[in-house]
Amino acid sequence: MGRRVRLLRADQQALTNHAAATVAAIRPLDRLPDHPIVRPAFAVELLQTTTPAAKKAIAALETTDIPTECTGQNRATVYGYNRLLSVLRADTAEAGETGW
Repeated sequence: MGRRVRLLRADQQALTNHAAATVAAIRPLDRLPDHPIVRPAFAVELLQTTTPAAKKAIAALETTDIPTECTGQNRATVYGYNRLLSVLRADTAEAGETGW
């Protein structure tokens, strides 16, 4: 089983067992592997929901450290699924070393 799959399963399990686990929090986690960097405005489109609902979902996820805020700003915030991004960087580096 690949590193990405293990990470996703572990994070899904951690979120499911967390006090902040709600359907609103679990839905964006299902989308993060395809969109590991997200702004609240993009989350609204991605989840087809309202801005307050998208921000609440991100906040619930953030309590589990799955996405982390990357900008340090109150406005124009960007969240990244940094553990997944680290795995993707490592996979990319390994693929470059093997030549495919």
